[in-house]
Amino acid sequence: MAILVTGAHGGVAQAVLDRIRQYYSNEEIVLLGRRDDLGYLRCDLTNKSDVKDVLSEIQPRLIFHFAGSATNTLEVDYSNNVVSSKNIYDAIVELSINPRIFSMGSAAEYGKVNESDNPINERCHTFPVSFYGMTKLMQTQISQYYARTHGLNIVTGRMFNLKARGLSDRLFVGRLQQQIEKYIKGEISSLTFGNLKSQRDYISASGAAELIILIAEKGSSGEIYNIGSGQAIYMEELLKEVLEENGLDMSVVGKTDPTLLRSHAHEIPIIYADISKALELRG
Repeated sequence: MAILVTGAHGGVAQAVLDRIRQYYSNEEIVLLGRRDDLGYLRCDLTNKSDVKDVLSEIQPRLIFHFAGSATNTLEVDYSNNVVSSKNIYDAIVELSINPRIFSMGSAAEYGKVNESDNPINERCHTFPVSFYGMTKLMQTQISQYYARTHGLNIVTGRMFNLKARGLSDRLFVGRLQQQIEKYIKGEISSLTFGNLKSQRDYISASGAAELIILIAEKGSSGEIYNIGSGQAIYMEELLKEVLEENGLDMSVVGKTDPTLLRSHAHEIPIIYADISKALELRG
């Protein structure tokens, strides 16, 4: 019996792996990815046969399902977020095994919320405004379906925003860090962003890891738990924080790039999490 981590090459997994290794130090941890890197087991989660072979071999007692994509291309994100999850669940049913599964959700599932909805709890309406958010919501719904109809032991953690290194440049923090690296190397003369007036919920890697493990260990099957700081921060303030951490200030930031601004209909001024449901698991 082992602990399986899918999407182990990804930003979320990399941000929380050290804490997972510490917490489960007496157990074997198998890292699953799409590359044959040293210490990683290769598996294409969109291939049901591959998934079944891996689960049959490993017989995990616990799965941290971090794998997925946020390209905002429907076909790609549907395959990586929805099909991959279904393949895991189908393989578990066919193999008659019963691992505990932590499924990684996203605040993008909530989508267009009203300011009065904040802080957002798990009962809030879901109105995704991106293909990514739509496919993550489908992933969550499929997880709940298999928990209800097949008795699979699945919990979902809805991540708001992670403040960590190594994230995709499709995310604000990942794009910021990429630009900082280029600026320091002299490859660009200034940093460029879109709207910095919105407010978002950002949680540190250590804070996210604590909640992920807490939910994985104590959450009720079929339930959803928010993962966030429970506070909103202006994107401009977050930018200042990260710049200071890298020895820079706002003087390196250039003009706003209109091409990076989302349409008004999709712009959400403020969204932050109610994390009381997850914190109640502490007992």
